[in-house]
Amino acid sequence: MFKKLFLLIFLFNSSAFAMDYYNSSNNQITLSYVLVDKTLYKNVVVELGSIVSLAGGEIETNYSEYNSSTQILSIPAVKVGDLFYTNSKVTVGKIISVESWTSFSGTIPTDKTLVGKSCQSLELNESINNTDIFGSTLFYSVSAIGEKSYACQVVNKSDGFPVYSGNQSLRFELRAGDCSANSDNTWNDCANDRSRTEVSERLTPWSSIDKVITYEYMMYIPSQFNFKPPKTFLTVAQILMFTPNNYVGLAQLIIDDNNNLSLALTTDFQWTRPTDEALLVMEKPFDQWIKIKFDIKTTTSPNGFVRLTVNDKFIYEQVRQTSAEEKLNLRLRLGMYNTGISRFKSEWPTQIIYYDEVVKTVK
Repeated sequence: MFKKLFLLIFLFNSSAFAMDYYNSSNNQITLSYVLVDKTLYKNVVVELGSIVSLAGGEIETNYSEYNSSTQILSIPAVKVGDLFYTNSKVTVGKIISVESWTSFSGTIPTDKTLVGKSCQSLELNESINNTDIFGSTLFYSVSAIGEKSYACQVVNKSDGFPVYSGNQSLRFELRAGDCSANSDNTWNDCANDRSRTEVSERLTPWSSIDKVITYEYMMYIPSQFNFKPPKTFLTVAQILMFTPNNYVGLAQLIIDDNNNLSLALTTDFQWTRPTDEALLVMEKPFDQWIKIKFDIKTTTSPNGFVRLTVNDKFIYEQVRQTSAEEKLNLRLRLGMYNTGISRFKSEWPTQIIYYDEVVKTVK
């Protein structure tokens, strides 16, 4: 199929995965490498015919493969806008161009990390060291046992990913069937009808009482079908309160059944989250960088507060006692946390979200 179209010979010697791209404006896919029988082609541009399947899952090869008998092209990973699809099968309309070809045999090493550097390190409890995204605040992967390599990654602006400032941002992805456990294996989402990929601020010594703590960060949600499936619960940010005798979620940003961004606040230092009383923050918060700012006055007195500002616009303030004990720590969590996933009877969608420019201040 491809062999008649070109003249140049090249050497394939890279073990890194080469990303393929789909351009919706001209319906063309640019394929870094395509294997046809025993010939490997480089930088192939084809017109998309039809989509046969979008299987998802782990990447198995570093190259696309065309089956001449079925006329189906298998693509390990293709970027469509800000979304990634793995193990897709399509038909080809026509060949636009090919750069070069060479005879091929043997095995090409496969890099399954897909897009960037995984948040996980060899030591599950090691902090993510990235001042571009987190400044001086230390974060770590919440549920690293069994977490997929693509679930939490530091990605680069130079690779075409959304980045608000600097050169990198934090990318989260969850797919159907993904679930994991926390680093000391005391909580397993797989056994509790949940899925998540989150990073959490590390605990510091008891020092947060009678302070005003501010968390600021940028959040970007690319448009995607069923980002939050109906009847489930999706949290995209949490502020947790830790005391010597308890811990509880103080405030959560959630996505509601209309795919709007909402604020849920717990009451009475319990895990009760009144979703029917969640406050609307932003309708359809997709395809834009959103500036989130929480200000929290921590106190055992009734004059504390939790205040939310979005894109420099005041949204809501709750005046209340914000700690049940004199010793206190707050922790910010960012990512995606799904609960009640069995309530969604169709196939679970792929979910993607980005964060950048995370800043914490204490006064």
